[in-house]
Amino acid sequence: MSKNKKNNPVNTKQEETKSLKTIPVVEKGACCTKEANCCKSEGCCGQDCKCGQDSKCGEKSSCKTAVKCLTMLVSALMISTAILFVGMEMTKPQIAPRVSGNMDFQIGDYLRKNANFVAQIVESQQEKIQAEREAEAKRAQEEAQKAQAEKLKGYVEEISKDAKYYSLGNKDGKYVIIEFFDYRCGWCKRTNSALWEKIDSGKAPNIRWIPVDAPIFGEGSALISRYVLSAGKQGKYAEMHHEVVSASGNLDKVALDELAKKVGLNLDRLNKDVESDEIKAQLANNMKMAQEIGVQGVPFMIVNGRVHGGALLNESLEQAVKESNEMK
Repeated sequence: MSKNKKNNPVNTKQEETKSLKTIPVVEKGACCTKEANCCKSEGCCGQDCKCGQDSKCGEKSSCKTAVKCLTMLVSALMISTAILFVGMEMTKPQIAPRVSGNMDFQIGDYLRKNANFVAQIVESQQEKIQAEREAEAKRAQEEAQKAQAEKLKGYVEEISKDAKYYSLGNKDGKYVIIEFFDYRCGWCKRTNSALWEKIDSGKAPNIRWIPVDAPIFGEGSALISRYVLSAGKQGKYAEMHHEVVSASGNLDKVALDELAKKVGLNLDRLNKDVESDEIKAQLANNMKMAQEIGVQGVPFMIVNGRVHGGALLNESLEQAVKESNEMK
């Protein structure tokens, strides 16, 4: 009897209908009941939630807000994982990429195919380097010339003001000619004779000529210079200078004594001065000065503050005389 009742389809349908009645129907827009699943229903979205024990009753709740929160949580987890992964990758040792075994061949092949282009690049770089070197050399030369000019200016002032350097011609002349010379130099003798002729004849009244002994031809030249400088201590520098310049032949000590007598010098005093430390020191200072100025040969002329070099003769001498006469 019970078996038949169990298998009765009518009864089964009735039981299913009864069971369905126990589940509340959730209408769209209606509030969720205790038995309903809020997240599966759109009915409680935006309404006062009255769901089960896990719900926050009395607060506004939205299924969309819940989904958004879940999405943000998942995104945060993904970003954190990515940052951790990158940090781990950065701590790994870096391995250089492997180069293909035919790289040398590829480079060589490129150079062969573009030989002209490569040659132009190399040539351009060489020209650039050469231009930079030339510019640097030019700057260095200009700086050296500037320094030399400053040094020359200082020595010109020193020679012009120091009383131990004797002046010929007009001692107050504004046109100053400084001459580094050696009495045994033929060109020096010719320059001295020509310059003295212009001064003595009155053709160059504004020239102040300062001879500076620079005996570059050894002890014989130094001895002659000491005699002339020592004559200056007796007030006979100009006279002894002209006698030596005009003399011919070898001027040894005997010949120099004879010239000293002709000039009227006291030989005893003269011979003491010739061997004095003062006169020798003056010649040593002259040689040092000549070296620092850059005197490499005599005669070395500084004409009105400009280096002339070489002998002051003919046209150059005439030009100097003209310039000196034009000065006020």
